[in-house]
Amino acid sequence: MKKYILIMDSGTTSVRSVIFDKKGKIVNISQKEINAVYPNVGWVEQNPMEILASQLGTMQEVLVKSNIKYEELISIGITNQRETVVAWDKATGSPVYNAIVWQDRRTNNYCKKLNENKKLADSIRHKTGLVIDSYFSGTKMKWILDNVPAAKTINAKGNLLFGTIDTWLIWNLTNKSVFATDYTNASRTLIFDIQKLKWDDELMKLFGVSKKSLPEVKYSDDLFGNVDPSLTNGAIIPITGVVGDQQSSLFGHYGVHDGDFKATFGTGTFMLQNIGEKFRLSNKGLITTIGIGANGKISYALEGSVFTSGTVLKWIRDGIRIIHEYEQVDYYALKKMEENNIYFVPSFNGLGAPYWKSYAKGTLVGIDANTKRGHIVKATIDGIGYQLNDLVHAFMSDYHGKRKPLLNVDGGLANSKYFLQFLSDLSKLDVQKQDSVEITAQGAFFLSALGSKTLANFKAIDKLVKVVDVKKHSMPEDRRKKLLSGWEKAIKVAVLYAELNSDTHN
Repeated sequence: MKKYILIMDSGTTSVRSVIFDKKGKIVNISQKEINAVYPNVGWVEQNPMEILASQLGTMQEVLVKSNIKYEELISIGITNQRETVVAWDKATGSPVYNAIVWQDRRTNNYCKKLNENKKLADSIRHKTGLVIDSYFSGTKMKWILDNVPAAKTINAKGNLLFGTIDTWLIWNLTNKSVFATDYTNASRTLIFDIQKLKWDDELMKLFGVSKKSLPEVKYSDDLFGNVDPSLTNGAIIPITGVVGDQQSSLFGHYGVHDGDFKATFGTGTFMLQNIGEKFRLSNKGLITTIGIGANGKISYALEGSVFTSGTVLKWIRDGIRIIHEYEQVDYYALKKMEENNIYFVPSFNGLGAPYWKSYAKGTLVGIDANTKRGHIVKATIDGIGYQLNDLVHAFMSDYHGKRKPLLNVDGGLANSKYFLQFLSDLSKLDVQKQDSVEITAQGAFFLSALGSKTLANFKAIDKLVKVVDVKKHSMPEDRRKKLLSGWEKAIKVAVLYAELNSDTHN
């Protein structure tokens, strides 16, 4: 009897397979870390074959330890790190180069040159909703075409395929029979017109990518083919529920109404707000993206990103080693320490919205001879909160709805009581957390369940979402203003450095 849905959650630092029952309860999880390589400063790559093998390995592992057979699976869904690009040979199925990860900044100078053409930049923004930035996939594709000899040769034969991680997994899961992506992932490429819902001819020409190198684009709850039976002991399992990880998180919070708001804390922190079925641009440096494509409809979202959050916590643990366990962050942050006016701008991979300063670096200001370990730890977690508050302010400036949004949160930092309260105090929004620890996978589960008819409609999803904690702002306004004033000065230092460094190849 078919009674489970398996979700492949292919993230940046790890991949996992999560099994849900029909009611959305997690049965079991298997996870494996993914290695990254850094060939040059600002370059971030991963091995596509390792991603594939690890994802298949976690699928097999979670079934075995759950004592569940393939024939008991209703469907398989996929949620994935976005913007990361894989290029491979259609004839052999072999990658021609490592996957270039979304964090990679190798095309900064090319993006800077493109941005000098304001007419082009405006055209791209109105078509794609995005700004020209190395964060997105299109410039990575061009770099591969320009710098990888094998890619040029294979492309000349008409056999070069480009895809985000979802497309790479689908291609291999279906034994090379399905070359497809969904609307949310396509909307992150800098090549897809999110108003006309098609690959744009002018942008394909700009980046040198042919249409036959790009996948078919489908709704997230569509059927993406069946998994090859050789991988499932002969069982026929459909793939339905394919969605970029941040949009999956928005859907996992049941963010289907205009104004619904979420922040996911991971390697970076990503904030999205549903803006309904009409495309519009932000006036505050946020990008417009496809929020979800399901049930035959498209809804749009505004998005802002803090590129470095979980990474900077890992840095203070493993890099400079001033903590041994992440639990120590709350210990130091909650400790009553003297006022020290230390601010840390955690911009290891540049500043995203609302600043868009690709060359910004991590900046620590205000240290003196009395600075202690705890001050730096607290400044680190506070710096993430300040950047998120800047994003919240940008979102609220763009928001024209009547109801005051809740900020739904998930991911690693959602486990920090200090951080959630600090974020609520800065933003003056209620911060809400669900009982599920796998919101991203949960969003893909909802979509896969819709696609497989396990759930009848959106209303059935609403009943499965359970809130367990709500933080309300309580900080005195004079203290809030004082803290934000200091942060504004610190961010000016980081931005000034970015401008001074913009002419230096990083």
